[in-house]
Amino acid sequence: MLNQIKTRQIVTHKNEFLPFWKFAKELFLLDIEGAAHFRSLKAVEYPHDKRNENSSKELELLADYVEKLPDGHILFQALEKLNSLPADDAFAYEFEIKKIQFELTRYGFDYQNMDPKCFCNKLLKMITEILKEEKNVNSN
Repeated sequence: MLNQIKTRQIVTHKNEFLPFWKFAKELFLLDIEGAAHFRSLKAVEYPHDKRNENSSKELELLADYVEKLPDGHILFQALEKLNSLPADDAFAYEFEIKKIQFELTRYGFDYQNMDPKCFCNKLLKMITEILKEEKNVNSN
């Protein structure tokens, strides 16, 4: 299955081929940056609540960590698989997928000084559980 992921590609706006798992990395980075931007806006709106400012900074550190991960990292391969679920399957796991998104939006807010590696491993475990369940359901 990993070889299949490495050979699937999309074409970028520069007419370059990009493996799907690299696209998953870029999407994940955009999600992190979006969460950081949201937290920075909330920090202005609620200047007395330092958790928003802290979260924005922590999310920037998370983005730096994710940026440095190798393009073929297992997290990005798992994200690609999750993003490739057929619509019906994705809908069936909507609650679990929303939990993953929720974890990201709360990074640095509820989880102060969390290690980016530990957080990525936590997300990987959550994604792996969804994919394992989906595989079991579809194999029956």
